[in-house]
Amino acid sequence: MLARVVLAILVLTAAAAHAQPGQARSPVERIAEASVAVDDKAWERVILLVGDIPDDASVSSADHAEAHRLLGIAEFYRQRYDRAEAHFHAYLRIELDGHLDIGLLAPDVVTFFDNVKAKHAAELRALRPRARRWAVLNLVPPAGQFQNRQRAKGWVLGGLGAALLASNITTYVMLDRWCSDVDRTCEDGTRSRADSARTMKTVNSVTGAALVGLYVYGVIDGFRHYRRTRATVMVAPVSLGTHGGGLGIAGTF
Repeated sequence: MLARVVLAILVLTAAAAHAQPGQARSPVERIAEASVAVDDKAWERVILLVGDIPDDASVSSADHAEAHRLLGIAEFYRQRYDRAEAHFHAYLRIELDGHLDIGLLAPDVVTFFDNVKAKHAAELRALRPRARRWAVLNLVPPAGQFQNRQRAKGWVLGGLGAALLASNITTYVMLDRWCSDVDRTCEDGTRSRADSARTMKTVNSVTGAALVGLYVYGVIDGFRHYRRTRATVMVAPVSLGTHGGGLGIAGTF
């Protein structure tokens, strides 16, 4: 008799787990199953598997984001566009660079997602962390160029500046060894170094002037790009809560 009761309990437990597939597995497993359900276009199953994950405080933010993404796709195809927009918006607030792959999903849902992204572009841009910038770095080329994300220009300025500085210091040291400050003669023992000294003086003067010019250019360039604002404007149809439209403008200013 006891064996029958135990068997009945086990059968009922298995049946309950089968009836509620989302409750018997971890959030990661349920998200994986929901991804398969999206491929199978089983929209109701997606809702059943991950519908409660966005409200689960114990779930990681990455899993929250993926659940919102899958739910947004499912709600779009259920023609519940307000819910789809809300889920895509929540997904983008977690994954600021999130996107839908047009190679894996139909163009209509990708376009809808891009419209939601454009509609909330200003808010999403404000959520993006900003790196601290220092105006004083522009006084030390090429530090200003690297700060302004002009790495190629920074390497060129740094390399050219190092070469000019090395040449200027080398010629100065050689002139100091060859030439006397007392009688202005340039000799190495009994051999005159006058011709070589004149060449060295020319090289020293040219490299010095070039180094000063390069520094001035680097400072001006650093401040110019430090203050410059970039404007990238994108015009796109934006969903206004229905599958229809409106016009939105998004960009970086």
